[in-house]
Amino acid sequence: MEHSVKTVEHLTKVTAGLRKLRGAALSDDEAQGSLTFVFGIAPQGLTPFEFELAGKKLGETFRVEPGDEQWPDFFGHLWTLLPAHATIEEGGCFEVEVLDIQESDQREIIRAMADTARCEDHCCGH
Repeated sequence: MEHSVKTVEHLTKVTAGLRKLRGAALSDDEAQGSLTFVFGIAPQGLTPFEFELAGKKLGETFRVEPGDEQWPDFFGHLWTLLPAHATIEEGGCFEVEVLDIQESDQREIIRAMADTARCEDHCCGH
C-alpha cells in the first residue's frame, strides 16, 4: 500500500490555522483562528495568501507577512472568510498551519466559485 502525503493543491478544501506573532497583524483579542476554503477557485487566479499555501503539506507551519500589500489584497476573496471577530491591523505577521486538507465535493466547488464571482475585481464582502 502506497502512503501519500496530503498537499495543498487546486480544488482541495483547506483549513488553515492562524496564530498571531508578537507585534503582528491579528489583535490581542484574536490571537488564533482558522480559515476553511476551496483552494484556487478565484477567477483572478491565486491570491498572494494562496501562493504561500501552494504545495504545503498537512501539518506544515510557515510565517506570513504581506510586505507592501494591504491585508485585504493579500487575502483577496478569502478576506471575507476570516473570523468575524478577528481585527487585522496594518503591518506585522502571523504563523499559518495547514490543519486539514480534503477533497472538495462538487457542490462545495460550485458554491465557492459562485461566491467568489460575486466579488468581481474586488472583495466587497457580498
